[in-house]
Amino acid sequence: MPLPELDDGMHIVEALMSVGPMGSAGMGPSVVTWPEIESWHRSTCSSLKPHELSLLRELSAEYLGQWLEAKDRNCASPELIKPLAVDAKRLALHIKNLLRG
Repeated sequence: MPLPELDDGMHIVEALMSVGPMGSAGMGPSVVTWPEIESWHRSTCSSLKPHELSLLRELSAEYLGQWLEAKDRNCASPELIKPLAVDAKRLALHIKNLLRG
């Protein structure tokens, strides 16, 4: 069975930034909650599939973890930079080749 065509996944990152990469709890930042994701999904009429919505929550947890680690001045910032179109195509091809084994 052939593998599906892959894109660079930036639509997921853009969705995360639209939802907000972190939520807010009483004592500080938190992972974006399911109700927040569901509300965003409904209010924006997003076309994300259920597994992509799950990925948003996982990415939020990773973003928060990196954000907390970044308080150490020797740690890299959790910035997200959209790759150039040429790099995105090369990255998609690289991922596809890795999945083929």
